[in-house]
Formats: sequence, C-alpha cells, structure tokens
Amino acid sequence: MKKFRFPLESVKTIRDLHAQRAREAFTAELRLLEEAEDRLRRARDRRRALSDSIIATRAVPFHSGELSAALTAYHLSVQAEADAAKVRGETNVRLEQARERWMECRRQLEMVQRLEHRARLEHRASGDKSEQAALDEIGSLALARAAASP
Repeated sequence: MKKFRFPLESVKTIRDLHAQRAREAFTAELRLLEEAEDRLRRARDRRRALSDSIIATRAVPFHSGELSAALTAYHLSVQAEADAAKVRGETNVRLEQARERWMECRRQLEMVQRLEHRARLEHRASGDKSEQAALDEIGSLALARAAASP
C-alpha cells in the first residue's frame, strides 16, 4: 500500500500554529483579568477600611484636618475602585474576544483534521480494495492452474 500523503498538511500546520498563538493570547488575557480583579479587590478593601475608619472616628472627638484628610483619601479610594472596575470590565471584554478568536482557530483546525481523517479512511479503503483485488487475482490464477492440471 502506498504511503499516505495529506495534501493539506501545510494548511493544518499553519492552522495549528494559529490556534496555539490564539490560546497563548487567551491565557495572557486571562492572567491580566486575574490581575485586574486582584487590583479591584484591593481597592475595595482599601475603601472599606477607610470607610470603617471614618465611621469609627465619628464616635470620638476628632480634628477637622484629620477628617478632611480621611474624606479626601476615601474619595480617592472610591475613584481608584471605579478605575479598577473599569479596567476589569475592559479586560473582560478583551478576554472574551481572545476566547472567540481561539475558538474560531480551533474550529478551523478541527475542520482540516476532519478532512485528514476522511482522506486517511479513503486511502485505507482504496488500499484495501487494491489488496483485495490482488488477492482475488492470485486466487483465480491458482484456481485456473488447479483446473488446468489434471
């Protein structure tokens, strides 16, 4: 039987490379999302700590300068939390886009792999047919020899 040769092997290789790169880009975006969520969590923790601190200072005598500084810090922490939430949202959008690109690359690669699988099956079937034809020929020749020899 002839050796199997898939004519779209180079296309399969290129699509596999694209799928790997898309997966790497998705993984990088996933890491960025985790970092953005971590920054958001830290910003929320800072804001809550400042809020608790301001609430605690209301129960005791306070200085107006300290309260002003605490409120300024609180407003800055609220803004930092909002910025972190915005960054997380943008990162989440990029992550979904990277996921879609990766899935599209995977679909294209799987399409070529299915074509290769079908081509292998056809090659095997064709080889089996020619092998069976050769065996039939040998059998019929042997039968003809046996019939010719009295």
